[in-house]
Amino acid sequence: MQATTPNQNVSIWWKEDSKFLSKSEVQAAAVQTLGAALTNGSSAIGVLPCGSGKSAVMAELAFLFGTMCLFLTYEKVGVAQLTEMLLSHTTLTAKEVCCVTSASKVKPNPRRCYLVMSYAMLSSIIVSKRGRNSTIAEFIKGTSFDLVVCDECHHICAETYAPAIEYIKTKTRRCLGMTATLFRSECAQVESRKAHEQRVFGWFGRVKFRKTSAELEQLGLVAKTRRRVVSTPFVREFALAYEQAEGSMRTNVQAVHPGKLNALIQIVAMHSAVGHMGIVFANHLFASKERLRPSIQPISQCATNPHKP
Repeated sequence: MQATTPNQNVSIWWKEDSKFLSKSEVQAAAVQTLGAALTNGSSAIGVLPCGSGKSAVMAELAFLFGTMCLFLTYEKVGVAQLTEMLLSHTTLTAKEVCCVTSASKVKPNPRRCYLVMSYAMLSSIIVSKRGRNSTIAEFIKGTSFDLVVCDECHHICAETYAPAIEYIKTKTRRCLGMTATLFRSECAQVESRKAHEQRVFGWFGRVKFRKTSAELEQLGLVAKTRRRVVSTPFVREFALAYEQAEGSMRTNVQAVHPGKLNALIQIVAMHSAVGHMGIVFANHLFASKERLRPSIQPISQCATNPHKP
């Protein structure tokens, strides 16, 4: 489906050669439905599966609703990806896209600014004393945003982020949240999905658009999902560390042990060999990056030396 023609007030749009210029019917419906909710001045939440094009929906709604927009993402890699999309695929210039990380603090444009940062960075600026007098802090506190976009918005209720999000809601006309999983396990009770979403996320906004993976499968927009479990026993050192660890550290040890990462390498190699494309979800990005960097090795070699990537 071809992209909707921007109205006469929209001066920012996709480049003519951008792959995001054409939208799926689900993306088009999401833009239309969420846009209608935002037009009425209310905040809105969209729930779409991973791989369905949430980033393009968020960006297009930002183009339609103003020139002072704040994008919030969960991790630094999300900040980089969204910034790259805005710079490479839209008519925005480097002077209009402001990426804020610990290593990069671009001066914001006071007249037209698409500001991108993580929840943690916003929290450190708004809540902690460390960033209260910075240029970015002054800009955020002195700006009335046209739209605040919260990617992976199931994180907005986290104890460390909620105060900053509540503050930023007072600085904007409307908020948009997008996620694939609108659920917080630490807030779970015996209740329906609708009740959980209203109780936990109702302060931010209501779900105005939702599509499930099954619905996208039926439309042929995403591959059919089939789950398989691959058991990867610990090597001796990690088994010992797992026995001695507690709490979140135990989960960390379990997540990054060499046997698991080596198995992942082989799974990726098998799919790559037949031309498949996919997404690998990783909670521990640095460890995964370091282990996956070398060239793929034969399964037998990895099996005989589990320490070697």
